[in-house]
Amino acid sequence: MPSFAEAQADNAFWVLPDNYTPTFVVVGGTSGIGEGIAQALGRHTKGNVHLLIVGRHTHEFVECDLSSIANVKRVCASLVQRFPRINLLVMTAGAVDLGSNTTSEGLEKASAIVYYARWALVDGLLPSLLAAKDAGEDTRVFSVLNAGMGKPIDFDDLGLKKKSAEAKSLGTLIETGSAMATYMDYMVMSYGKRYPNIPFAHASPGAVSTPLWGRSPSLSLRITGLFIKVMFFTRAKSITQCGEHQVYALRHIPAGASWTSPEGDDFGRDRVCGGDDEAERLWAHTVEVVGAIHA
Repeated sequence: MPSFAEAQADNAFWVLPDNYTPTFVVVGGTSGIGEGIAQALGRHTKGNVHLLIVGRHTHEFVECDLSSIANVKRVCASLVQRFPRINLLVMTAGAVDLGSNTTSEGLEKASAIVYYARWALVDGLLPSLLAAKDAGEDTRVFSVLNAGMGKPIDFDDLGLKKKSAEAKSLGTLIETGSAMATYMDYMVMSYGKRYPNIPFAHASPGAVSTPLWGRSPSLSLRITGLFIKVMFFTRAKSITQCGEHQVYALRHIPAGASWTSPEGDDFGRDRVCGGDDEAERLWAHTVEVVGAIHA
């Protein structure tokens, strides 16, 4: 369990390959945890990588509305064309809201951003990720949400439309978030099973001081976010501290599926709620849903 100083020192000794320039893609890197990770990547690679930031409100890098899977697919196709080999995909984008908001593609909006878009990003960028691996380059996928903190998912409500419609209080919102954490656990489990030579990790960042709650359109959630900040003031990491720990984690994850703690340790799959059978059921559902949406 490395301290902030230990993680930072370890990251400082990161030696990049000298026979190629790695390409890193950070989705959600314009604010919060993603921004902290992007900053840490930039610091420790000293500008010797292609660092692409993907988000909804960015002009200097790659703009993408993650609530639209068709948009995600178009961005992936463009990135694969521009970058035949991609070495690192980091995904942190989140959404917090009360109630259900259905997208034009028929998905619950928060689920689209947090789960379906991430699944589609991995799927869409796989050609470049696999090409990098086949060329003998380092390749890894790192998704930040709440590793190993989920609950059993309701297979009669895949996509969480019913549960999100009930999310009128903080309690039901937390339940929805717990289900989404299990979706992410299953996602890395399934991708790791299919591509065992590539590291796929689901990370838990712990308490971090980010603007996510404060940007919610719901006044009650903004107030809740302020309360949480006050309650966890002495324990919450800054985005800089979080970024260092997450970069430490992504640098040390093994091939296949793994789950990491807020400090960057790999804690295995013992905390994952469910197993391969449940993961395969969710995979089949996701393939059908994402496959039906055309770019």
